[in-house]
Amino acid sequence: MNTKYLNLLPKNYRFELKKYIFIKAMTIFFILNMLVLISFFVLDRIKISKLNGQIVQEKEKIKKISSLNSSFETFKIEKTKLENIVSSLNISEKLYYDLKRSPNSAFLDMIKTFNVTSEGIFLKNISYSDGVVNISGVAKTAKDFYKYYKILEEDPMIADKLFSNLSKNEEGLYNFTLTLKFRGLDG
Repeated sequence: MNTKYLNLLPKNYRFELKKYIFIKAMTIFFILNMLVLISFFVLDRIKISKLNGQIVQEKEKIKKISSLNSSFETFKIEKTKLENIVSSLNISEKLYYDLKRSPNSAFLDMIKTFNVTSEGIFLKNISYSDGVVNISGVAKTAKDFYKYYKILEEDPMIADKLFSNLSKNEEGLYNFTLTLKFRGLDG
């Protein structure tokens, strides 16, 4: 038994199953396609925001590195300056030690002479020859002279001292003459 239905609707209003299935499939495909595109768009936005965060972090790292680099350059310049200072100090130290090793140094012996001069003593004439210092001076009082002579006796840098003259002048001051021989700095 084969039944046929008779459709009295005009052809453009008739229901067509193939067309209906095709339109539904296309609608579902379009909706799925839109969902996939939206999900890609959302995932892309999330990925872009993460990458922007990483870019900001990397820029901060670059700023820190450039800051450290400029600090390094500053320290490098300071190091060079300090090396120059150390070099000049080494040269000065070498000169000092060379001077120290020399048995008779006029400069050091004169410094030592002035260092042992006490209050109330005025040096008028100082001469130097081969490690021997000849001094003529004036003391305010005899006590000042004896105090000065005691300092000379106690000074370990003076190897030998010779007192030549002590006389009172008409102004009431005491003229004196001394000869000193200093030890070198190395003893």
